[in-house]
Formats: sequence, structure tokens, C-alpha cells
Amino acid sequence: MCKSDSNKTHNDSSKKYYFLGIIQKKYLQTYIGLLHFLSSITSLLVGNYLFIQHIALGYNDINNIITTTFHIATLFSGLTLLPFWNKVQSWQLATTSMKDKGLSALQMQNFNRGRGVICMIISPIYPLLYHHLSTELLSNVLFSRVIGMIVTSICIYQYILIRDYGKILFVVYGASRLGFSLQLLLMGSLYKLQSNYPYAITFLEKEAM
Repeated sequence: MCKSDSNKTHNDSSKKYYFLGIIQKKYLQTYIGLLHFLSSITSLLVGNYLFIQHIALGYNDINNIITTTFHIATLFSGLTLLPFWNKVQSWQLATTSMKDKGLSALQMQNFNRGRGVICMIISPIYPLLYHHLSTELLSNVLFSRVIGMIVTSICIYQYILIRDYGKILFVVYGASRLGFSLQLLLMGSLYKLQSNYPYAITFLEKEAM
């Protein structure tokens, strides 16, 4: 490669970034990109704080912070889901190109939809239900099974979105919610499920963080 080609490559590469080669202009050129960047940074900072406080140090008096975080995650993901579904990024930052992975732009976009939008919405669903709903409603079999069917359907759709990228990744992004939903359909009520498996909702809560 001649010197001019090397300089051109370097210049093209440098134009992609704003700060320390980390933040791509792609994130900041559109509203949805900026929203995604801000929500990702917020999730990273708050998620690590909650992990240190709640799991590493064992503090249990931060439930309000956790609940607020779940609401924020649902809000940001909902904003992406409703008006910006078709603008979810169809690329990723990786050392291996999409061509080498054998993926199309649509397959990459669907994977980002499944892990970055759907996952963020369904992860806090059950913790928020247990936090906000009355015991009477949690004990209602019809209501509980409707919730179970809805979340099961969403999980199946999520699997369809991410399967081209890697079926095994569904274990990370949706399997626990699918398993909990199927068990809910079997047992009949959210209250009964929590009573029989008191640590299941705690697991989902920590996973959602």
C-alpha cells in the first residue's frame, strides 16, 4: 500500500469518530442514534452501580433505585419500539465484518431489535408487576395467564429476530423470561408462582439490572 493510500485510510478511519475513537458519528447524526447512545451510557453507569451495591456489596435498601431504573429502561426502549423501529441500527462495532459473518443488514438490524429493544422491554416486566400490582390482581388466574401468554409470544418473536445471528444467544436475551412465562401458564397465577419459587423473581430482577 502506498503512502497516499495509507493516509487516506487513516483519514477515513479518523472521520468515523468524535472522541478517543469510541463514539461514532453514526450515533450522533440522528435522533434515534443519540437516544440510543444516551440510554446505553445511562444503562452502563447505573447498571454497574446497582451491581456493585446490590450484588457485590449486598445492600438491599436500594429497591426504589432499581424500580426507577426499570422504568427508565422501559421508557427508552418503548421510544425506540414505537416511532423508530425501522431506524434501529443495521450494523455493529466488531472486528469481524458482517460479510465475513454471513449476515445481511436486515439480519443485523433484527438482532439489534431483539437484544437492544425487545430484551430491554421484557426484562423488567415481571419485577415491575410484582412491585406495583396488588395481591388480589397477582392472584387472578385469568389476568396472570394473559400476561404469561403475552410475554411468551414476545419471547418467541424475539427468538425469530435473533436466530439468524445466533440461536444460542436467545439463552442470554430471552430464555429466562420464556421459562418463567411457561411456568406461569402452568401454575395459573403470579402470586402462586412467587410463593412456590420465592427466588425466581429475585433472579429475574438481578438479571434485568
